[in-house]
Amino acid sequence: MNAPISAYRRDVSPVREEFSAEKALEVLSTPYGSSPIEDLALLKVQLPVLADGSVSSTQYHRLLDLFYTRTQKLSADLKPRLRDASLPLTREIRNIARDLSEVFRAIAAGYRWVLANMGQARGGADNPMRNPRVLMGRAMKCLAEQLEVAGLTAAPQPGGVWHAAYQLYLEACQEKMEEGASAPTDTEQVFREMLALNTAAPESLSSREVSLVAEYAGLFAASVIIFDAPPPSDQDVSLYWIDVGNDQAPYAMARRTPPFGMDQILYFSCARLSEVVEGQLRALENGFQPKDLRLPDSADTAGYVPLLRRLLKRWREPPKRQFPRRRNNYQMQLCPGFDAFWRLLEQQDQGIPVLDVGMVSDWMVVNESPAGYALMHTAGTVDNLQNGSVVALRTKAGQPWEVCIVRWMTSENPEHIELGVQVVAHGAQPIRVGFRGVKNASLQAGLLLEPVTALRSKRAILTLAGTCRSRRFVMISGASKIYVAQGEVLSLDLQTASVELFQFEPDHNPI
Repeated sequence: MNAPISAYRRDVSPVREEFSAEKALEVLSTPYGSSPIEDLALLKVQLPVLADGSVSSTQYHRLLDLFYTRTQKLSADLKPRLRDASLPLTREIRNIARDLSEVFRAIAAGYRWVLANMGQARGGADNPMRNPRVLMGRAMKCLAEQLEVAGLTAAPQPGGVWHAAYQLYLEACQEKMEEGASAPTDTEQVFREMLALNTAAPESLSSREVSLVAEYAGLFAASVIIFDAPPPSDQDVSLYWIDVGNDQAPYAMARRTPPFGMDQILYFSCARLSEVVEGQLRALENGFQPKDLRLPDSADTAGYVPLLRRLLKRWREPPKRQFPRRRNNYQMQLCPGFDAFWRLLEQQDQGIPVLDVGMVSDWMVVNESPAGYALMHTAGTVDNLQNGSVVALRTKAGQPWEVCIVRWMTSENPEHIELGVQVVAHGAQPIRVGFRGVKNASLQAGLLLEPVTALRSKRAILTLAGTCRSRRFVMISGASKIYVAQGEVLSLDLQTASVELFQFEPDHNPI
């Protein structure tokens, strides 16, 4: 038997003679351990038996199914650790993510090899060992897991994932056509889940949000519509296209059209999925409970509804680039996190000498536009970076700060982090805000932002997520002289998993 394609072999130190089908079965048949990390390490050592070539086809397939079942269980236990991590990732978390992704890659490759060598010996639903639908669905599920793990850890999408997914989808469609079946296969459903997650731009989501979107897609991605040819109407602004011959993520038609003469292209639309989200948001506003809408239990958590609103915008109409980017290479200093920046400003406001060594790191501007910057980390300690969080930038010590929101992140290794940030204000003042009509409410930290041309005409306040809970509020600022004002919220302009920004005006009916 020839060895299956590209099985997992990284950092395997034992000699070849230690691998055997018997040893792999012994490991896989042991009860699921209390330490998923140790269990993953055992699988990592035994997985090269998949590429050994010394076992029969039947043995190989049975081993593959055992690896698949065990790895799915491991993934369910390990993904919460990835979800709760922040950049820069610890070495342990990064190794877990890399190992988990590569194990899934190898299993997907193994199932594809089985499919390619099955020939005419195919069975139906009563023989899952020889059912191509089952094998394709499991292979596609492994690819989807790779994509989610990359999103949870702000890593680049793994090479080969999209090309393998496109080929599996085409094979599944061909198989269904030959059978004369009409119901969607597991392969098609999981492929739609991958498309929904990718078009939600996971690089712009926090790890927790990536997990929530993957969960949501698993429930509602059947609404993603795939076409073999461009739909007759050109009014669908949510249309994407896929070059099935390349290993590239889908392209939004609004940003790039397919080159002329391309051999095979698929199209898909998230318009119907956005209608599902819109209906659920409307129902929630009218008092329906999440369970009434088939939403998961996580829909009751803070930040879920704002996430749905962002998904609605993303799936209804892919964002277009508003400003041209200019390449650059000058240095800036970065202070990460709302709390750290607020404390720094408060100390300055009180006239306390600020020693910001350790709070500020050095970054290089890769490119910039009127809306923000793309940055690459060059020196200094960085902690607790998340998509949607606040960072402050300045050109050098003593210069004014620009207040920014992290819009995307990538990190290939602990020493390399790139950020895309949106500028929301040039300077800020530390304040405290308290909202009227909220039980057991206390004053919360906030940043007072002045109007910015082309962004907003009114003053705004940036606070932690969940602070803005009514229309009227009290604002307190100042150190030597305390200034108290009452305001009324005009519009909630920005919500992320970490912060929210609202414009306001003085309350015309103060208490």
